[in-house]
Amino acid sequence: FFFSCDLVFINGVGPLVSVAKPMQSILTVPSMTKHVGPVKRALLTTIEAFEQKGIKDNALKFDREPAVHANRDYLECALPAGINLTAATEAEPIAERSACTLKNTVRSIMADLPFTVPRKVIGELFKYAARRVNTFGTRCLPRGTTPLEIFTGRKADMLVETRFAFGDYGQAHFGKVDNSMGERTTGCIALRPAGNAEG
Repeated sequence: FFFSCDLVFINGVGPLVSVAKPMQSILTVPSMTKHVGPVKRALLTTIEAFEQKGIKDNALKFDREPAVHANRDYLECALPAGINLTAATEAEPIAERSACTLKNTVRSIMADLPFTVPRKVIGELFKYAARRVNTFGTRCLPRGTTPLEIFTGRKADMLVETRFAFGDYGQAHFGKVDNSMGERTTGCIALRPAGNAEG
């Protein structure tokens, strides 16, 4: 396995986008800035997420971001299969294509919302968009198989996956309730499905 990475930003905020090959699964981890510290944490979170799914001995492909270059020695120790940085004038095409798809998806969602998305939840919007993209099959996988199924080990349940969309209004129950006349729920804005049919 190997994964290609790229940093994506909208309104100055965005995630580290990783594409695992050959499963074609897209993973996003909030980075917020291009500084060395946040990028290093995002890369380590990405590596751990793949290792938790049993995907180890990964090789990393990245375009020549200064923050990644600064962490190269550390990443070479964390990744037995090594790290491959492109030339200064090149980009990583696999990650670039997926990043473009995610940015277009995010922009279309933001344009359709009746409110301005706060900067602090743009990372969650990227996660929502990546999960939506992962529920569709690709030419790299057998017919009827999706990247989400490969990554999670279960078929995508459309009742669960489409229970609500990013930005939908809902009511959330408080963890504790009593016999008073106080409110039992509070209004909230959905970020992404909770993984069950109830939302």
